[in-house]
Amino acid sequence: MSNISAVDIKVNNLAFPLGICDKTPEFSWQVINAQQQSAYRIVCSASINDLFEENFLWDSGRVVSNRM
Repeated sequence: MSNISAVDIKVNNLAFPLGICDKTPEFSWQVINAQQQSAYRIVCSASINDLFEENFLWDSGRVVSNRM
């Protein structure tokens, strides 16, 4: 299994979004070091520490999709 990396990550086409009030934001990214993406999971947290401690504000769960 290869390491997969996501780059050029954006929310509503913004690279550094802050204060997004949109109830249905659009996420986008590019995948490198992978033949094809088969699923994704998006998590949001209040801080980097919360992210590592898996203290999420929102979690999409695993979504089976090849869309990026």
